[in-house]
Amino acid sequence: MYELIILCRLMVQPSHGYLIGQILNDMIGPYAKVSNGRLYPLLAKLEEQGLIVAYEDAGETHGGRKVRSYAITEAGRKRWHALMMDTTSNPGEYNKFFLSKSPYLRLLSSTDRIILLDHYIHYSEAHVIHLKAEGEGLRNLPPGIEETDYLNAALNTLDHMVAQWQLELAWGRSLHEHKLAEAAMALFEPEGITMSQNQNGAARAMRSAPKPIIALNSALHRLLLSCGIIGSLLFNAVYLIAGAIRPGYDPWRQPMSALSLSDGGWIQGANFIVFGLFIICFAIGLRVSLRPGAAATWGPILQVQVALGLILAGIFTQDSDHGYPPRATLLTTPTTHAVIHLFATFLAFGSRVIWCFVIARRFAIEPRWRGWATYAVVTGILMVIFLATFGAEMSSNGPAGLFEKLATMVTSLLTILLAARLLSGTGFSHQGNG
Repeated sequence: MYELIILCRLMVQPSHGYLIGQILNDMIGPYAKVSNGRLYPLLAKLEEQGLIVAYEDAGETHGGRKVRSYAITEAGRKRWHALMMDTTSNPGEYNKFFLSKSPYLRLLSSTDRIILLDHYIHYSEAHVIHLKAEGEGLRNLPPGIEETDYLNAALNTLDHMVAQWQLELAWGRSLHEHKLAEAAMALFEPEGITMSQNQNGAARAMRSAPKPIIALNSALHRLLLSCGIIGSLLFNAVYLIAGAIRPGYDPWRQPMSALSLSDGGWIQGANFIVFGLFIICFAIGLRVSLRPGAAATWGPILQVQVALGLILAGIFTQDSDHGYPPRATLLTTPTTHAVIHLFATFLAFGSRVIWCFVIARRFAIEPRWRGWATYAVVTGILMVIFLATFGAEMSSNGPAGLFEKLATMVTSLLTILLAARLLSGTGFSHQGNG
């Protein structure tokens, strides 16, 4: 903690050792104190590590003696940022570390501030939930298990601890709202003018700025997100049912595109096109959910590319192949529409694979979504494996259709679950670069 407090101070401005010691003791006091015998070896160690530099300050004296001042280096800035963003090294005492960090949140980027505040909110919530559960367990003990006086004292202590953590939680939420408001105002400030310099002008700009066409969590936004669920369920249901009842079609061996051929082929063609339109709607809703931040641009763009591939696949059918339709004439040279269909297939599947890894990057930096990063990466890897197996089985007349459908289903499931969680109210931190 001492290293963090020192680097925080030097991030604001260079300071002499006496001032650093005073600030350090003010923050950790009143009973804990850092003596000069401990402070200056620590400063020397930081200097040796290249994190700070020391110099004689000609304009500063203390007790008639020249003082030695310190400034942070570029390496020190990087170390400071790493310490500020560290939320795992001291989980049992993280609230103390956060108290030391809170005055300097303004020195971080908007994205980093929100990440730290989200973490502290969930950290406080976890303590409240844990302590309440412990208290409930004690209250539900059968009579005679514990002495009444001890039980009442324990419950009183737990209630006190719950109240303390509820205050921390309320404080964290108020900071979170304040930082979001600051970031929103900063979007409209002229370059080179800070909010503190021009709060009234920024507020006027916010009032006069055009409102977004689709508001976050509006009815239209929720409808667009729902398209990801409805479209995915409908698309998979149609090709599975059609494949099960279509005479001569083998769903294990033949790709779903073959359903666009023969009588009733228009159903699968329409299925591709309609699913593409649903995906476009979902991409717009996803853009609203992600913006601004990582994947806010490329996530929706890749979904639109998926949709474009689906629509082209619905318009341009493949040629007869692999025994379907039955008794169809096999062509030695692919037709133009078959070539376009093949391109559309690569576009749709390839964009879906890349999208899994792009959205995983956003999940990884979101405190409430980090577990989803692994899920998205695994989904992308499974798609690659299934599609590679699909290609190999197509050339050997094996169960190619099965692996193509598995590749489709795993990403459809990710889309459905993502849309459902966004609709449930678990959103993203709306900060960062798009």
